[in-house]
Amino acid sequence: CNSGNIWLFHLFSLGQGSDKSSKTMAELQEADSGAATVISAHDNNLVPNDYRIALYYCYIPVSNVTHHCAFQTEVCERLSLKGRIRVASEGINGVLSGLTRDLEEYQEALQTELESISPPQSAEPWELDVKFCQLRHDISVSEQLFEHLSVKGAKAVVSLVGTTSKPKSKSRRRQKNKNVESDNEEISAARYAEQIYTRGLETQQPAIHLSPQEWEEKLSQLGSTKENESSSSPPRTLLLDCRNVYESSVGHFQVPNADTVLTNTRKFSELPQVLVAQADRLAETDQIFMYCTGGVRCERASMFLQSLLADKVEKQPQVYQLHGGIQRYLETNASEESYYKGKNFVFDPRRTDPIHNSHVVGKCLICDQPHDDFDNGSAPSKNQEARCWNCRILVLVCNDCRFKVSCWNEVNEKPRIYCGGVERECFHTPPVQIVSGHQPNH
Repeated sequence: CNSGNIWLFHLFSLGQGSDKSSKTMAELQEADSGAATVISAHDNNLVPNDYRIALYYCYIPVSNVTHHCAFQTEVCERLSLKGRIRVASEGINGVLSGLTRDLEEYQEALQTELESISPPQSAEPWELDVKFCQLRHDISVSEQLFEHLSVKGAKAVVSLVGTTSKPKSKSRRRQKNKNVESDNEEISAARYAEQIYTRGLETQQPAIHLSPQEWEEKLSQLGSTKENESSSSPPRTLLLDCRNVYESSVGHFQVPNADTVLTNTRKFSELPQVLVAQADRLAETDQIFMYCTGGVRCERASMFLQSLLADKVEKQPQVYQLHGGIQRYLETNASEESYYKGKNFVFDPRRTDPIHNSHVVGKCLICDQPHDDFDNGSAPSKNQEARCWNCRILVLVCNDCRFKVSCWNEVNEKPRIYCGGVERECFHTPPVQIVSGHQPNH
């Protein structure tokens, strides 16, 4: 159980009555918090197939954010839907749980409301992209449904660029040892990222959307490329994972003849600085395939990337994004031959989506054996997941090693686990990882 002081700290910092103390601040920011706990009612009569998690976003001008928040609240309360909805002047982003029929009625009501705000034939076309995600069958239904409804006004649909204020040090010791020049460089990089992003919003459009079928076709062409088939060189290609380190650690795309860049951010607002640092690598390619969980993060990240590349090279790589994200792709292809290997991490009480193949790409931080379950068989709502002792970020520790170490919020004499390993360092900035797409010779 979490201590009372920790509970009060999170109650104060989040403004909510539910216990979020086991989550990192980065995860809470990514999920926009407010509704991360699940209902505790007995669910012996609840059938998983009757329920869904609805994941959606829509970039559409919302002139009256307060009015639309009131609309969302009224409809969700009437249909007994719970979850998180973020409303900004540029659009909406939400994740809700409930009965499938109620979520479908919600979608119809939302579509009608958005059409009244901006008719489909308007100068700024928009699309409401709703994905109805299945529940897992290995944990109870009640443990996968949101308990509360949180509807909030926000400055942006997703927060790509963070503040340029001086970064907060993690401890007094770190504050003493940290180089002042490093602080200044970080602030300078953040300001440069903001300039690139602002220009991107003014001059760039989101990258070309590829349906899952189109995405699969283009990746298949890469996979079938052989050096002896043509005198011309195959296009230099990179896949760019725009998600956080704990997401890509349990699943990502692996394609022959194309490397995958795992940006390994802790939160989405760190992505611009990572892309700036990787700009030379990205600029040397002919085409870049970007992806995230549901597609919403790539909408703005692709605009930033194209603006960044315009600064670097005259002939820019062709940038694509996966429409509907990993979620939509796995709905069409989760076979063993799928280019996506592993699980799809989600920001709802399920932790991972049940649609996946049998590939295990994650590894235990201690013994390096294949492992991809942060919760070691428990429901995520039980708060028994392994986390770094210092920063509380999710880490993978297999069942055999789990009881040999002490994770965050566990008080015992066992060696402490950090995101850098047992009794090792906590990574302030996890390193970027390149997953090789080298095609072996047969």
